[in-house]
Amino acid sequence: MVICPTCTTPLSAPQYRCGQCGFHPVVRNGFLAWAPRFADSPDGFHREDFATLAAIEARHFWFRARSELLLWALGSCTAMTLLMYARNKGWDLAEVSVHLTHDRVHAEDSADAEGGTGKVEVIQRDISLRGRLSGEQRQRVLEIAARCPVHKTLTSSPQVIDSMIAGS
Repeated sequence: MVICPTCTTPLSAPQYRCGQCGFHPVVRNGFLAWAPRFADSPDGFHREDFATLAAIEARHFWFRARSELLLWALGSCTAMTLLMYARNKGWDLAEVSVHLTHDRVHAEDSADAEGGTGKVEVIQRDISLRGRLSGEQRQRVLEIAARCPVHKTLTSSPQVIDSMIAGS
């Protein structure tokens, strides 16, 4: 669903004209420009524009959901990894529950920061176990949680290599 960036009213294709406030994207070089002032400016974004963009982002589903999708992937991968590990060991682990939160904090507020002035991404992962496990087994399960494939990818500083394939 597409929403109006001005008043958050749902918009319908193909025109995407808002019946509430009259907003509509304009076409620039064959593409819909939702922020034509930015599209027309060779200077890019200006400092005063970021507050507007942040407000739009906070209301829009995709921007809220992108972090939730990442947390879902980490949580489900963690739970599956731990259950499979415990099953292979023959341990009595009946249930794994993973609660995750995501935040951006100033680097100086992060215990893991090495003195930066920007912001760092912090994911808090709380793992609950149900079953009869010894203290040693619980400690091992926590170690194995760091080995789930999604966790390893997130903590390994992956390189993202972009390429573009343009069709005609």
